[in-house]
Amino acid sequence: MRKIIMAFFFFIFLCWTYAAIDIAFFNPNCNQFAVLGAFETSRPIAVLIYFVLAIMALVSVNTTNKIGKKGDS
Repeated sequence: MRKIIMAFFFFIFLCWTYAAIDIAFFNPNCNQFAVLGAFETSRPIAVLIYFVLAIMALVSVNTTNKIGKKGDS
């Protein structure tokens, strides 16, 4: 049960991180001409960061499962 709660909060953290990256790069209130040059390169980078964090989350969940279920309800 504890792992499910931790995974849930980690998923919220991933979504929040992706939203923060998304807003930082693509806020419509920014100067459009400044953002326009970085737009094509920044969107894949934001998605790449999101996928790397998701893969890290999966790896950490797998390693904690292998270590043992001590204290897990």
